[in-house]
Amino acid sequence: PDSGGVVLTGRLSVEAQPWLADHVVLGRTLLPGTGLVELALTAGEAVGCTTLEELTLAAPLVLPEQGAVQVRVVVGPQDADHRTVAVYSRPEGAEDASWTTHASGFLVEGVVSAGFDLVQWPPVGAEVVPVEGA
Repeated sequence: PDSGGVVLTGRLSVEAQPWLADHVVLGRTLLPGTGLVELALTAGEAVGCTTLEELTLAAPLVLPEQGAVQVRVVVGPQDADHRTVAVYSRPEGAEDASWTTHASGFLVEGVVSAGFDLVQWPPVGAEVVPVEGA
């Protein structure tokens, strides 16, 4: 509690979030990468860091056909530039099971500039690439 970090917990299941059933890969239901981004951003908003600077995916979050997974999003203490964030899960009811790390990265306050401008589209120098037959 005195670290300055925050832990958010939750539960994911196909029963509770039926839209997850649309994300089946090789017969397994996965939380899409955008779901991991949303979990990290939501945790960031809770601590005043509204921009996800970086997120590295480590392992897919596979959902069971029946039951659920416990989810834990850990936000580290504020340092000079950012806060760390990590997303973990384990099967619900398996208190002895270890937590799997699915993603980790960095949160920052405010908005980070992309370093480029998309005011003009297509960008200067862009080439048309034929897609027929691709």
